[in-house]
Amino acid sequence: MGDLSLLTSLLCVPYLLPFSMVNNDFSVICKGHFSLQQINNIEIALLSALKYNCRVGLDSYAKYYFKLRRMLPNIHSEVR
Repeated sequence: MGDLSLLTSLLCVPYLLPFSMVNNDFSVICKGHFSLQQINNIEIALLSALKYNCRVGLDSYAKYYFKLRRMLPNIHSEVR
């Protein structure tokens, strides 16, 4: 999965999961790949490019969520 797909999935997670996640949680999960500042900057750039239209179909979300989950098997235990 490319960086854009990963970050797009991360952008959707806070809206679709039953527990709250913030960018700092993502920086912990992505440690060594993206800093908190990079995640914040990418989020702003992505939201601006999308003109804040962040609708994602459930099928697309599920596809990338499960790819992300396979990549990061401890995601649930780290953020709870």
